[in-house]
Amino acid sequence: TKEKWWDDFNELESLRKEIIHSKQSKSEDRYSKLLSSRIFKVIQVNQKIIQYYGKYISQNRPELLEDYPYDYGYDEFLSGLMDNKNFDSVYNSLYNPSDK
Repeated sequence: TKEKWWDDFNELESLRKEIIHSKQSKSEDRYSKLLSSRIFKVIQVNQKIIQYYGKYISQNRPELLEDYPYDYGYDEFLSGLMDNKNFDSVYNSLYNPSDK
């Protein structure tokens, strides 16, 4: 909640809820938000979140980026073929993170 992008994320989530659970009485307000210039900043929050977690993963679990590069902006690793040892390491990182 202390990240700069948190408020934009909450706004995007709120807008998503308004769209999915739309009420006729709020349609003017909803369309106004969708047509505002601010919407471009709000919808780009996903890139900031992906970069945030990409940085976290690169600092704490770099082997995941080596096996699953996803253009976080931190994945400068070359992907390689996965063998049993790599698979076990990645599996444990994903499903048993406290074991590391």
